[in-house]
Amino acid sequence: MKDEQDDFRDELRAALKGSGISPTALSKRIGRGKDFLRDFLAGRKQSLKGQDIAKIKIQLELKLTSRNVENAPHFNVPSLEKLSQTVELSIKGIVEADTWRKASVVNRAEKQTVTRDPAFEHAEQFLFRVRGESMGAANPPIKDGATIHCVDWKQAGLTLKSGMLVVVRRMDERLEEVSARRVEIDRSTILLHSDAVGADHAPIKVRAWRDEDGYAVEILGLIVAVTNKVQY
Repeated sequence: MKDEQDDFRDELRAALKGSGISPTALSKRIGRGKDFLRDFLAGRKQSLKGQDIAKIKIQLELKLTSRNVENAPHFNVPSLEKLSQTVELSIKGIVEADTWRKASVVNRAEKQTVTRDPAFEHAEQFLFRVRGESMGAANPPIKDGATIHCVDWKQAGLTLKSGMLVVVRRMDERLEEVSARRVEIDRSTILLHSDAVGADHAPIKVRAWRDEDGYAVEILGLIVAVTNKVQY
Protein backbone atom coordinates (compact mmCIF):
# COMPACT_ATOMS: atom_id res chain seq x y z
CA MET A 1 0.00 0.00 0.00
CA LYS A 2 1.38 3.40 -0.99
CA ASP A 3 2.12 6.01 1.64
CA GLU A 4 2.86 9.74 1.37
CA GLN A 5 6.54 9.11 0.66
CA ASP A 6 5.61 6.82 -2.26
CA ASP A 7 3.26 9.46 -3.63
CA PHE A 8 5.99 12.08 -3.37
CA ARG A 9 8.43 9.71 -5.11
CA ASP A 10 6.03 9.45 -8.08
CA GLU A 11 5.50 13.22 -8.19
CA LEU A 12 9.24 13.79 -8.00
CA ARG A 13 9.92 11.53 -10.98
CA ALA A 14 7.35 13.41 -13.07
CA ALA A 15 8.61 16.82 -11.94
CA LEU A 16 12.24 15.96 -12.71
CA LYS A 17 11.25 14.87 -16.20
CA GLY A 18 9.30 18.07 -16.77
CA SER A 19 11.97 20.38 -15.36
CA GLY A 20 14.96 18.92 -17.17
CA ILE A 21 17.06 18.90 -14.01
CA SER A 22 18.82 15.66 -13.07
CA PRO A 23 18.53 13.93 -9.68
CA THR A 24 22.26 14.49 -9.18
CA ALA A 25 22.05 18.24 -9.84
CA LEU A 26 18.99 18.61 -7.63
CA SER A 27 20.70 16.69 -4.82
CA LYS A 28 23.62 19.13 -4.94
CA ARG A 29 21.30 22.15 -4.98
CA ILE A 30 19.66 21.05 -1.73
CA GLY A 31 23.06 20.46 -0.13
CA ARG A 32 23.10 16.66 -0.29
CA GLY A 33 25.43 14.08 -1.84
CA LYS A 34 25.12 13.36 -5.55
CA ASP A 35 23.32 10.00 -5.05
CA PHE A 36 20.87 11.26 -2.42
CA LEU A 37 17.82 11.47 -4.69
CA ARG A 38 18.84 8.58 -6.94
CA ASP A 39 18.75 6.35 -3.87
CA PHE A 40 15.34 7.68 -2.89
CA LEU A 41 13.87 7.23 -6.38
CA ALA A 42 15.27 3.69 -6.58
CA GLY A 43 13.78 2.79 -3.19
CA ARG A 44 17.15 2.34 -1.50
CA LYS A 45 16.22 5.27 0.74
CA GLN A 46 12.70 4.83 2.10
CA SER A 47 11.92 8.38 3.22
CA LEU A 48 13.07 11.99 3.16
CA LYS A 49 13.05 14.52 5.97
CA GLY A 50 10.51 17.33 5.82
CA GLN A 51 13.18 20.01 5.41
CA ASP A 52 14.68 18.17 2.40
CA ILE A 53 11.22 17.84 0.83
CA ALA A 54 10.60 21.58 1.33
CA LYS A 55 13.91 22.44 -0.37
CA ILE A 56 13.13 20.08 -3.27
CA LYS A 57 9.73 21.70 -3.72
CA ILE A 58 11.25 25.17 -3.85
CA GLN A 59 13.85 24.13 -6.41
CA LEU A 60 11.38 22.36 -8.66
CA GLU A 61 8.72 25.06 -8.37
CA LEU A 62 11.27 27.62 -9.55
CA LYS A 63 12.57 25.34 -12.30
CA LEU A 64 9.14 24.41 -13.62
CA THR A 65 8.01 28.04 -13.59
CA SER A 66 11.08 29.16 -15.52
CA ARG A 67 10.50 26.50 -18.20
CA ASN A 68 6.72 27.16 -18.32
CA VAL A 69 6.03 23.42 -18.26
CA GLU A 70 2.39 22.48 -18.82
CA ASN A 71 0.63 19.66 -16.96
CA ALA A 72 3.53 19.25 -14.54
CA PRO A 73 2.84 18.40 -10.87
CA HIS A 74 2.27 21.57 -8.88
CA PHE A 75 4.03 21.61 -5.53
CA ASN A 76 2.82 23.70 -2.66
CA VAL A 77 5.74 25.29 -0.81
CA PRO A 78 4.68 25.66 2.82
CA SER A 79 8.15 26.30 4.22
CA LEU A 80 9.23 29.18 1.99
CA GLU A 81 8.92 31.75 4.77
CA LYS A 82 11.13 29.68 7.05
CA LEU A 83 13.76 29.05 4.39
CA SER A 84 13.85 32.65 3.15
CA GLN A 85 15.45 34.57 6.02
CA THR A 86 16.57 38.15 6.45
CA VAL A 87 20.18 37.95 7.59
CA GLU A 88 23.40 39.94 7.78
CA LEU A 89 25.80 38.88 5.04
CA SER A 90 29.51 39.68 4.89
CA ILE A 91 30.79 42.07 2.25
CA LYS A 92 33.70 40.13 0.77
CA GLY A 93 35.35 43.03 -0.98
CA ILE A 94 35.37 45.14 -4.15
CA VAL A 95 34.76 44.04 -7.73
CA GLU A 96 36.38 46.13 -10.46
CA ALA A 97 37.43 44.94 -13.91
CA ASP A 98 41.11 45.17 -14.91
CA THR A 99 42.17 46.41 -11.46
CA TRP A 100 44.71 44.29 -9.62
CA ARG A 101 45.04 44.46 -5.84
CA LYS A 102 46.72 42.59 -3.05
CA ALA A 103 44.71 39.53 -2.09
CA SER A 104 41.77 40.83 -0.07
CA VAL A 105 40.98 39.92 3.49
CA VAL A 106 37.29 39.77 4.33
CA ASN A 107 36.28 42.41 6.84
CA ARG A 108 33.83 40.39 8.90
CA ALA A 109 32.66 43.57 10.65
CA GLU A 110 31.32 45.00 7.38
CA LYS A 111 27.93 43.44 6.76
CA GLN A 112 24.59 44.30 5.23
CA THR A 113 21.10 43.03 5.96
CA VAL A 114 19.52 41.24 2.99
CA THR A 115 17.11 38.38 2.30
CA ARG A 116 18.80 35.09 1.55
CA ASP A 117 17.92 33.62 -1.83
CA PRO A 118 15.67 30.62 -0.98
CA ALA A 119 16.60 28.81 -4.19
CA PHE A 120 20.10 28.29 -2.76
CA GLU A 121 19.31 27.89 0.93
CA HIS A 122 22.00 25.25 1.36
CA ALA A 123 24.77 27.44 -0.06
CA GLU A 124 26.88 30.20 1.46
CA GLN A 125 25.73 33.65 0.34
CA PHE A 126 27.73 36.88 0.46
CA LEU A 127 28.05 40.38 -0.98
CA PHE A 128 30.47 42.50 -3.00
CA ARG A 129 30.68 46.25 -3.60
CA VAL A 130 31.03 47.45 -7.20
CA ARG A 131 33.55 50.05 -8.26
CA GLY A 132 33.45 51.51 -11.77
CA GLU A 133 31.08 50.97 -14.69
CA SER A 134 32.53 47.74 -16.08
CA MET A 135 29.09 46.05 -15.97
CA GLY A 136 26.90 49.10 -16.44
CA ALA A 137 25.45 47.73 -19.68
CA ALA A 138 24.63 44.31 -18.25
CA ASN A 139 21.07 43.06 -17.80
CA PRO A 140 20.33 44.01 -15.09
CA PRO A 141 22.83 46.91 -15.08
CA ILE A 142 25.47 46.73 -12.37
CA LYS A 143 26.56 50.30 -11.71
CA ASP A 144 29.29 51.99 -9.75
CA GLY A 145 28.49 51.75 -6.03
CA ALA A 146 26.09 48.82 -6.40
CA THR A 147 25.95 45.89 -4.02
CA ILE A 148 25.83 42.45 -5.62
CA HIS A 149 24.43 39.41 -3.82
CA CYS A 150 26.17 36.14 -4.66
CA VAL A 151 25.81 32.44 -4.01
CA ASP A 152 29.02 30.46 -3.53
CA TRP A 153 29.64 28.88 -6.95
CA LYS A 154 31.07 25.61 -5.63
CA GLN A 155 27.97 25.11 -3.48
CA ALA A 156 25.39 26.26 -6.05
CA GLY A 157 25.16 22.87 -7.77
CA LEU A 158 24.79 24.39 -11.25
CA THR A 159 26.46 23.90 -14.62
CA LEU A 160 28.11 27.01 -16.04
CA LYS A 161 26.05 28.39 -18.94
CA SER A 162 26.14 31.34 -21.32
CA GLY A 163 24.34 34.37 -19.96
CA MET A 164 25.10 33.76 -16.29
CA LEU A 165 26.46 36.71 -14.31
CA VAL A 166 29.30 35.72 -12.00
CA VAL A 167 32.06 37.13 -9.83
CA VAL A 168 35.45 35.97 -11.08
CA ARG A 169 38.91 36.08 -9.55
CA ARG A 170 42.20 36.04 -11.47
CA MET A 171 45.31 35.41 -9.40
CA ASP A 172 49.06 35.43 -9.54
CA GLU A 173 51.38 34.90 -6.56
CA ARG A 174 50.75 38.32 -5.01
CA LEU A 175 47.85 40.08 -6.70
CA GLU A 176 44.28 39.37 -7.72
CA GLU A 177 41.64 40.91 -9.94
CA VAL A 178 38.04 40.38 -8.78
CA SER A 179 35.36 41.42 -11.27
CA ALA A 180 31.76 40.85 -12.28
CA ARG A 181 31.47 39.14 -15.66
CA ARG A 182 28.93 37.71 -18.10
CA VAL A 183 29.57 34.14 -19.20
CA GLU A 184 29.75 32.98 -22.81
CA ILE A 185 30.61 29.36 -23.61
CA ASP A 186 32.36 28.96 -26.96
CA ARG A 187 33.20 25.27 -27.41
CA SER A 188 36.22 24.59 -25.21
CA THR A 189 36.73 28.26 -24.32
CA ILE A 190 34.92 30.25 -21.64
CA LEU A 191 34.63 33.95 -22.41
CA LEU A 192 34.05 36.20 -19.41
CA HIS A 193 32.73 39.52 -20.67
CA SER A 194 32.71 42.92 -19.06
CA ASP A 195 29.60 44.72 -20.34
CA ALA A 196 30.97 48.19 -19.78
CA VAL A 197 29.55 51.63 -20.43
CA GLY A 198 32.01 53.96 -22.13
CA ALA A 199 35.06 51.73 -21.62
CA ASP A 200 36.74 48.87 -23.44
CA HIS A 201 37.46 45.86 -21.25
CA ALA A 202 38.57 42.80 -23.19
CA PRO A 203 36.89 39.52 -22.23
CA ILE A 204 38.86 37.04 -20.19
CA LYS A 205 39.46 33.95 -22.34
CA VAL A 206 39.67 30.85 -20.18
CA ARG A 207 40.83 27.34 -20.97
CA ALA A 208 41.47 24.74 -18.29
CA TRP A 209 40.85 27.57 -15.78
CA ARG A 210 43.80 29.65 -16.98
CA ASP A 211 43.60 32.89 -18.95
CA GLU A 212 45.75 33.72 -21.98
CA ASP A 213 48.51 35.10 -19.73
CA GLY A 214 48.58 31.96 -17.60
CA TYR A 215 46.83 33.44 -14.57
CA ALA A 216 44.59 31.10 -12.56
CA VAL A 217 40.88 31.88 -12.95
CA GLU A 218 38.22 30.97 -10.40
CA ILE A 219 34.49 31.64 -10.23
CA LEU A 220 33.69 32.84 -6.72
CA GLY A 221 29.95 33.36 -6.92
CA LEU A 222 26.81 33.36 -9.01
CA ILE A 223 25.17 36.80 -8.96
CA VAL A 224 21.54 36.43 -7.88
CA ALA A 225 20.62 40.04 -7.02
CA VAL A 226 21.87 43.59 -7.62
CA THR A 227 21.11 46.70 -5.58
CA ASN A 228 22.13 49.92 -7.33
CA LYS A 229 22.56 53.24 -5.55
CA VAL A 230 19.99 55.91 -6.34
CA GLN A 231 21.59 58.69 -8.37
CA TYR A 232 20.05 62.12 -8.86
